[in-house]
Amino acid sequence: MSNLNELIKKIALSALEEKKSVEIFFGVVESESPLQIRLDQKKVFGETFLELSNNVKNFNVDITINGVTQQCTTHNELKKNEKVILIRFQGGQKYLVLDRM
Repeated sequence: MSNLNELIKKIALSALEEKKSVEIFFGVVESESPLQIRLDQKKVFGETFLELSNNVKNFNVDITINGVTQQCTTHNELKKNEKVILIRFQGGQKYLVLDRM
């Protein structure tokens, strides 16, 4: 009976690992253009694996001052050696670069 319990535990753990639920990681910007972020000694991800929040990229915003609306650019691009917080999407194929540390 204990062998059956152990087998069920192994199957359940294997299924959870395959699902690859959301996880939080920390990384360092290796290069700005093209953007590359290092998670550890072996894992470096380029732009195809990264989704950027507005906290870490340039974006345009409309601002109204004294009734006049103008479009301004917010300069939030990542710089080399900045430490960042990443969230791995379920399935493990993409990472959201959430913010700087």
